[in-house]
Amino acid sequence: MQKTKVFEQWLLDQQAMIVRYREVEKGAVLAEYKELQVVVSSAEFQAKKKVLTTTKYADTPEGKTMAQYKSLKSKGSVLLYRMFHKESWKAKADVAAYLELLAQVQTPEFQKEHAFWKNEKRWWTTPEGVQEKRFEALKKHKDVLFFEQHTEAEVAELESYKLVWKEELLKTQVWLLLLELTVLLQE
Repeated sequence: MQKTKVFEQWLLDQQAMIVRYREVEKGAVLAEYKELQVVVSSAEFQAKKKVLTTTKYADTPEGKTMAQYKSLKSKGSVLLYRMFHKESWKAKADVAAYLELLAQVQTPEFQKEHAFWKNEKRWWTTPEGVQEKRFEALKKHKDVLFFEQHTEAEVAELESYKLVWKEELLKTQVWLLLLELTVLLQE
């Protein structure tokens, strides 16, 4: 009798799994996961990620501009200009280049790009980085994990099983017993 209960419980578990699989399959979480999976695995997405995660700040235009600005800022003629602000010194090449770079590095656009490229975790500040973070979170979602554990073929096979009701089973067993009796009586 124990084996029957175990089997019946297995049947109930399989039926519950089929129902949950079909619900998850139609759910918004899985739809978003599949959509993000296509985006995140695309070559364009991966190429952009590689550029943003491997580019060194010093190799960017902003990094080079800042290095040049800092270099000029510490030159003797520029130091003297910064201390005394004499108009006649603006004609000197170093001071003129310094003033030009100073104007450039003080613009809001430059400051924004400078802050972006200076940030070592810049990838996660981009819309694509946010998408990847969401994808990774969905990958760990219980419904997605459940869906990934089962295949469509497995569920379809379980759905194809025909349940035999106890009455039908009893009728079959009675006929088998009668058939057996008939065979025995004929011998």
